[in-house]
Amino acid sequence: MDKVTFDFENDEFVLMTDSGEVHEHLPGLGMRKPEILSAAGIIQIDLSSMRELLEDLITGRIDQEEFTARTEEMITDSIKSEFHNSLN
Repeated sequence: MDKVTFDFENDEFVLMTDSGEVHEHLPGLGMRKPEILSAAGIIQIDLSSMRELLEDLITGRIDQEEFTARTEEMITDSIKSEFHNSLN
């Protein structure tokens, strides 16, 4: 079984295989985090703006339908933004 670990904070990479482990210090690894995650098909979505939207739903300022529509829009915009960044 293969396992890959990226320690972006410490700029370290570990590859574990059935035949052993490889540990590498890769200066600048942390700066390449978005590129590496994107290559792995991982999209990071900033959900901090959802807090206000959820509070609006809970307090009744918006209904479930508006909450759902605005949530979908936020996620779609985030995915489009990530896709655009991966092209650069």
